[in-house]
This record gives sequence, C-alpha cells and structure tokens, in this order.
Amino acid sequence: VGPNGSGKSTLSRVIAGLVAPDSGYVDLLGNVVFDDSGAHASAYRAARRGIGAVFQRPEDQIVTTVTEDDIAFGPENLAVDHDGIGRRIAASLEAVDMADSRRSDPTRMSGGQQQRVAIAGMLAMDSTVLVLDEPTAMLDPQGRAEVMRVLDALQAKGTTIVMVTHHRDELAHADRVVRLEHGRAADVSDDRGVACAGDAMHAAGVAG
Repeated sequence: VGPNGSGKSTLSRVIAGLVAPDSGYVDLLGNVVFDDSGAHASAYRAARRGIGAVFQRPEDQIVTTVTEDDIAFGPENLAVDHDGIGRRIAASLEAVDMADSRRSDPTRMSGGQQQRVAIAGMLAMDSTVLVLDEPTAMLDPQGRAEVMRVLDALQAKGTTIVMVTHHRDELAHADRVVRLEHGRAADVSDDRGVACAGDAMHAAGVAG
C-alpha cells in the first residue's frame, strides 16, 4: 500500500521481473537477477517462469475470444506439449472456479470473470508467485469479492500472492502489509489488525 507516486507499481513490476531497478540487489525465486554488475538476462528468464503478473485492466491481458485458447497462449510460448497444455487449462480453470467457461468468450464476461481468466492464464504457466497490481480497482463489489475469493483459495494451496491495493478490507487477507513512501518501505507489519488501522493507512491512500 502507499499513496500515489510512492512506487507501488514500480515495485510490483520489479518483483514480477518485468523491469530492472536502477541500483541494488534483487533475488527472485533464488535467481540473482540484478546486482552491482547490473541486470542478468538469463536469471530474469529463469525467474519469470515462476512468476505471473496481473494488472488493473483484465481486458488488456485477454488475447483471444475463446477462454481455453487465451489460457493456452502462455504455455504454448513455453513450448509445453499439447497434452500438457490441456492439463494446465483444466487445472487453472478449476482453480479460479471457471471450469464451465472453457469455451466462453472472455471479451463478453464481467470484469470479475475476466480478471479470473487473467489469473488462470498465469497459473497455466506454472506460476508459484502471483504479482497483482490493484487487480480489483476497476471492479464492482461482486467482481472484487470473486477475485478475492480466488486469491484466498490459491494462497491456501501455497501460491504466494503479492498484491497492491487501495482497499482496507483487502488488507485483512494479507499475512504481511508493506507501506511505501517515496519509493521506500516506511512500515512492515505482520499484524493484520495493526496494519489495517490508524492514520498511516489514510495517508497511504487506503479506502475504508
């Protein structure tokens, strides 16, 4: 969490392996992707195989008009065999509770359903870490609830969730809350009650 301009989106992209920092040391899933000598392309490629990213506008991540084809896009780029892709599609749709929508058109779905398709696409790439930059920002309350229910279930099964949010109620789902100010971690809390309360959350732009 943090106010606009605090570095939330930049940090989420660094964690997702989509951008490199200007300086420092970054280890993603045991791969040193950035250090004093700069960025390491091979390490980034290795790390990105285990990290999926989902953003505010799910429609921007939809590439076809058939849900199963959309989810197959990532595994196909990883050269997964046909049978393997089929298994990944089935498992990822089951994980986001959309097994019945395999042949539906995702461009005609609600925002919450589209976001779940986007998450399924990342799961189909065997992502063990999901980085989500305000994934519920564009959704109505029902859509937000759908996405949070799916994320809770994934977290319970062992998927690591890194999420940027402006919604106080969503902080209650977190094991740890990091508050950013001016590109730095101003506060880190493992106490959900403390993390969700106080003037600091108002200053961080977190809505009630």
